[in-house]
Amino acid sequence: ALAAARSIRDEDDRARALSSLAPHLPPELREQALSEALAAARSLPEEGIVGSPRAEALAALAPHLPPALREQALSEALAAARRIGNEWYRAAALTALVPHLPLALREQALSEALAAARSIGDEDDRAAALTALAPHLPPELRGQALAEALAAARSIESERRRAAALTALVPHLPLALREQALSEALAAARSIESERRRAETLTALAPYLPPALLSEALAAARSIGDEDDRAEALTSLAPHLPLALQEQALSEALAAALSIEYGDARAEAMAALAPHLPPGLLAEALAVALSIEDGYWRARALAALAPHLPPNLLVEALAAARSIEDGDARAEVLASLAPHLPPDLLSKALAAVLSIGDADDSARALSSLAPHLPPGLLSDALAAARSLPEKGIFGSPRAKALASLAPRLPPDLLAEALAAALSIEDKWYRAEALASLVPHLPEGLLAEALAAARSILDEGYRAKALAALASRLAEWPPARLYPLWAETLPILARRTRRDLLADLRAFAPVIHALGGQEAVVETFRAIRDVGRWWP
Repeated sequence: ALAAARSIRDEDDRARALSSLAPHLPPELREQALSEALAAARSLPEEGIVGSPRAEALAALAPHLPPALREQALSEALAAARRIGNEWYRAAALTALVPHLPLALREQALSEALAAARSIGDEDDRAAALTALAPHLPPELRGQALAEALAAARSIESERRRAAALTALVPHLPLALREQALSEALAAARSIESERRRAETLTALAPYLPPALLSEALAAARSIGDEDDRAEALTSLAPHLPLALQEQALSEALAAALSIEYGDARAEAMAALAPHLPPGLLAEALAVALSIEDGYWRARALAALAPHLPPNLLVEALAAARSIEDGDARAEVLASLAPHLPPDLLSKALAAVLSIGDADDSARALSSLAPHLPPGLLSDALAAARSLPEKGIFGSPRAKALASLAPRLPPDLLAEALAAALSIEDKWYRAEALASLVPHLPEGLLAEALAAARSILDEGYRAKALAALASRLAEWPPARLYPLWAETLPILARRTRRDLLADLRAFAPVIHALGGQEAVVETFRAIRDVGRWWP
C-alpha cells in the first residue's frame, strides 16, 4: 500500500494517500511516509483557482504529524493562506485552519480572517464568510461579526439569496436577534418568484421557525400553485407545527401528491411524506400510492410506505405488489414489505416471488424474504431456490438464493441445499454456492463439501471453496482432522505446482490447526527448498 501511495504522480493525491495511510503503518515506516507526504504537500502551488492547494494539503496533513513537524506544517499553511489574493478564499482558508492552530497563532489568524471577510465586496459572500467565521471568534468579536453578517445578509437584493443567507445565520444569532432575522427570512422567502425555490427555502427555514411564524409559513406553503412543490413545503413544515395543524397540513400534502401528474414525482412526494403520516392518513396515503399507473414508481411509493403500514393495510399493499407486472419492481416492493409482514402473509409473499418471471429478480426477492420466513416455509423456499436457473444476467440466481437461505436452514434442509449447490455445472457458480453454504453446514456434511471442493479443476474456483472450508475444518480436534488432511493432500499434490501452492494458501488455517506456527514455517521452508532444487 505504501509503494502504491508513493507511486501516485499528482502531489495533492499522493499527499492525501500517504497521510491517510500513515496512522496504520508501523513506526519505522510511519515517519518516512509522513515526511514524503509533507514534501508532496509543500510542492503544491500556493494559490489555485479556488484557494490554496498547499494550505489545504498542509492543514489536512497536520493532525497526523508529530508535534515538531505539525507546528511547522501549520505555520507554512498559515503563510500560504495569508498570501491568497482573493478575500473570500483567503477568509475561507484562514477559517478552516483556525481549529488546528496552536493558541499562539490562532488569535492573529482569526483577526486576519475577520479582516478578509469584512473586505469582501459581494454581500452574499461577505455574509457567508462572516457566518462561517463567527463560531470561532472570542465573545467580544463574535457579536460584532454576526451583526456585520446580518447587515450584509439584509442588503442582498435577491430574495432567494437573502433568505438563504439569513437562514444560515440564524443558528449563530443571539435570541434577541434571531426572531427578527427569521421574520425577514420568511418575508424574503414569500417574495421568491420561483415556486420551486420558494418551497426549498421554506423547507430550509422550517426547523428554526418559532410558533408565531409557523402559521405564516404554512400560509406561504399553501399558496404554492405547483402540486409537487406545495407537497414538499407542507411535508417539511408539518413536523414543526402544533398537533392541531399538523394532521391538516399532512392531509393537504397528500391531496397535493395525488394531484401530481407524473408518477416519479408522486412517488418521491410519498416517500418524503411516509415517515410523518399519522395512522388516520395511512389508508389515504396507500390509495395515493396505488393511483400511480407506472408499476416501477408505484412499487417505489409502496416500498416507502411499507414500514409504516398496519396489518390490515399490509394485506392490501401485498396484493398491490403481486399485481405489478414488472419483475424488477415487484421484487423491490416485496423486499421492502418482507420485514413487516406477519407469518400468514409471508406465504403469499413467497408465492408472489415464485410468480416473478425473471430469475435474477426472483433470486433478489427471495433473498429479501429469506431472513423473515417462518420454519414452515423454509422447505418451500428451498424448493424455489433449487428451481432457479444456475445462470442469469447478474450471476447465478440459484447460488444467490441458496446463500441467502443457508443461515436459516435446519440440518436436513442443509443437506438438500448442498446437493442443489453441487448440481450447479458452472465451476465458478458452484464454488460460490459452496463457499456460501460452508459456514452453516453441520459437521457431518463438511467431508462431503470438501470432496466436492477438491474435485473442482480450476485453481481459482477451487481455492475459493477450499478457503471457506478451511476455517471450519480448523475447528476440528487434530485427531479427527489429520486423517481428512492425509487423504486430501495427495489429491492436491497430483496437480500442477501453481495449483498446489494456491491450495496450500487456502488451507493455511488447517496446517496451523494441525501443527501450529512451526508447521506453517516448515511448509514454507519445504516450498522454498523445492523451488530452489527444481526451479
